[in-house]
Amino acid sequence: MKMNFSPAMTIIKCIFIVSISCASSACLDHSIGGTFKNSPDEFWASASKPARTLVEKSFMGFNGIAIVDYHMHLMGPGKNGSAVQIKPSLITGYNIMDRIGYKLYLSAANVSKSGPEGDRQYMHWLEKQIEHFGHETQNHLLSLDFAYTKARIPDPKNTVMHVSNEYLMRVVARSEINFIPVASVHPSRKNATEILGDLNRLGVKYIKWSPNSQNIDPTGAEAIAFYKVMKKYDMVLITHGGSLPSMMRYPGALEYGNPLLLKNALDVGIRVIVTHSAAVGDCIDFHVDDLNRVPCYKLLIRMMEETAYNGILYADISGLAGYQHDPKILKTFLARTDLHDFLVNGSDYPTPGMDVAFSTRHLVHEGFLSKEEAVLLEEIYKYNPLLFDFVLKRTVKHPQAGTRFAKEIFMASHRL
Repeated sequence: MKMNFSPAMTIIKCIFIVSISCASSACLDHSIGGTFKNSPDEFWASASKPARTLVEKSFMGFNGIAIVDYHMHLMGPGKNGSAVQIKPSLITGYNIMDRIGYKLYLSAANVSKSGPEGDRQYMHWLEKQIEHFGHETQNHLLSLDFAYTKARIPDPKNTVMHVSNEYLMRVVARSEINFIPVASVHPSRKNATEILGDLNRLGVKYIKWSPNSQNIDPTGAEAIAFYKVMKKYDMVLITHGGSLPSMMRYPGALEYGNPLLLKNALDVGIRVIVTHSAAVGDCIDFHVDDLNRVPCYKLLIRMMEETAYNGILYADISGLAGYQHDPKILKTFLARTDLHDFLVNGSDYPTPGMDVAFSTRHLVHEGFLSKEEAVLLEEIYKYNPLLFDFVLKRTVKHPQAGTRFAKEIFMASHRL
């Protein structure tokens, strides 16, 4: 987090530089992965008074109101009997960057074991952070369906990660934490609409898609039929927006994260949350021509400005303060207070635990934080990365206008 790299350097370059200087994967994990050193249950007794004061300041205005996170991944080590399946090439493949990425996520989630024990580690560390958050929370926990071929056949070989709805429901049922299940159903599953009915009877109201990793065409016939059943059951779609790195992308599905492709869902009346505010990559602007590419987030904002989509199109702010994003994007969403009613909080957990994903030094350089705030945020991270993520987003301000993210962004929306 205290990186001296130029703000223009990409996250991939950071990983490469550290990887070649390390003698072991353990060195890599602890250099840029989960570098937290303390336990969440120690924060309120052991952290400095200024750090605790910054957290308490972030809680102001939330008396009796839960802090909501719409974007938490249910994950695991993905091998040796784990309930989670991970694409084998990420674990043992020849591409060193893919293997590093896999290790970083495990390190960020404080997982050192494989198999069921690693699954339990993942949930134990997440639950511990929430338990000692210091305020009531509501946490949306996401599963992820298989990728499917165009022939509507599941494709485990090209599925980055598979987390079954059954495992999700077991985890939620046995946890004492306030988890809200977000199931994942690929619209190409032959019984997809029946599964929606089953989930509705279980009280599930949120569905997760990652179109460019699951190979979901949001404009396809299966998707359109799926939207109509979602509308019948008053369900909300949480879907990835923008591009994805090649290690996480299904072959040929590069364009499926384009926000413009969600028009059919919105026209049916489905409420949609676009994750990351579509902050990564360029997308085709179909309204101009098939060769015109613009930053994906600009297309999302254009859709959010359409009166017809008020109250049904939302964006989560996960990762906007991250090191891999152009600071212009964070500036834009901080400045556009007219859009704050349609922004929601998401952590993209376990990403907050990944040191390389955030640089407080970079945020100071760009004017979003003071040096004093950066030091305190780094201290909070060492105890509780999830709390760090929340306080960071409550603290950053527009460098010129001084505007911050509205506190309502972090509350449950009655429309969702």
